[in-house]
Amino acid sequence: MLGLLIALSILAGALRACHDSLTHSPGVGKLSKLGPWWNSATSWKRKYKNEDPNQGPAYFGATSWLVSFSDAWHATNALSWWAADAALFVAAWPAYGWLALVPVALRRLVFQPLYLWLRK
Repeated sequence: MLGLLIALSILAGALRACHDSLTHSPGVGKLSKLGPWWNSATSWKRKYKNEDPNQGPAYFGATSWLVSFSDAWHATNALSWWAADAALFVAAWPAYGWLALVPVALRRLVFQPLYLWLRK
């Protein structure tokens, strides 16, 4: 159990480092050289049809619940949170069982409405 917790924590940290690199150095750095999916300066357009926001989503859910698959910026963000959530769940499971999902669910319930409100 401890090994899994450590592995998930390392994975969450590595993914967060990739995400922050893509956030704070868009279009430059080692990751951007891996291809268009990794170039956060332009990859955000991939979620739109013909990479044009005026044409709407490239596929069903591309701008909402499936956005994590559109580019590396979204994927590394989602995967880092999933790894951190899994580590929290693994750590809390022995003491709390399924109640260990409560903090994970609360974070997710708070994030989206607050994010949308802050952007306006």
